Amino acid sequence: MGCFRNVFKGLLIGAANLLPGISGGTMAIALDVYETLIEALCLCVRRPLESLKCLWPYLLGGLLGLAGVTFLVEKTLTRFPYLTILLFGGMVLGGLPAIVTKIQLKRVNIKHAIFFFLGVLLTLGMSSLSAQTPQQADGPWLILFILGFFLSLSMLIPGVSGSLILITLGYYDGLVSACRHVLSGIYQPDWLILTDAFSWLLPFGLGLGLGMLSFSKVVAFLISHYATLTYCFMLGIMLGSLWLMLKDIPFFSLSLCHQVLGMGLFVGGIECTYLLEK
Repeated sequence: MGCFRNVFKGLLIGAANLLPGISGGTMAIALDVYETLIEALCLCVRRPLESLKCLWPYLLGGLLGLAGVTFLVEKTLTRFPYLTILLFGGMVLGGLPAIVTKIQLKRVNIKHAIFFFLGVLLTLGMSSLSAQTPQQADGPWLILFILGFFLSLSMLIPGVSGSLILITLGYYDGLVSACRHVLSGIYQPDWLILTDAFSWLLPFGLGLGLGMLSFSKVVAFLISHYATLTYCFMLGIMLGSLWLMLKDIPFFSLSLCHQVLGMGLFVGGIECTYLLEK
């Protein structure tokens, strides 16, 4: 029973990593498995079998979560882009209290403010970058590897949404499409589709795995010794991401029905994240 429970927790964490505004690390904390996962990752090199024994149900659940959300996210972003973004924006806003409560406000000083603004500036700076989609490129292997390597931090640091960073950089739609192509290529075998999809997913996955192994000890050290600075930086990233998501929505140009529905989804996103993180 414990194994199935861990698979289900992994499923929720995997789904959270694919949903913009939801942090897989935050979900892991909410499910009370964050420290377990960090410790297991730190053991990968020294005691790989012990690490794998702990991680495999979460990895299996994570893959199931990614597969389950892939179709839903792509369809909603295509058919209802503004409503979907408002929902995700609400999720980002709903995740802020989880970060704020970790910052010891009585001890905040100019150094913490600097780290906060560095997080904001980093996120806003990333918005100037762009990426090609799988249909427009043969597969930028090195870029995807580097992206996966550094994006692994978003899976290790609570409060940072990796999918939101992918949206900012322009790679989110492409990687979600690649995941969908893998699923459809397996269901109806098509080696050409699978090859194209893996030309994106393989380098990204290798970078992601190597990054998680490399950064797990660093993240554990930073959160343990410099928690307030780390969370100030993450708070800046989240607020910068929220601005980037919402700034281009022509809210007052939408129909009244879509405005009401959009606000309902925005508030619902706030409540959803709040409940998931309780």
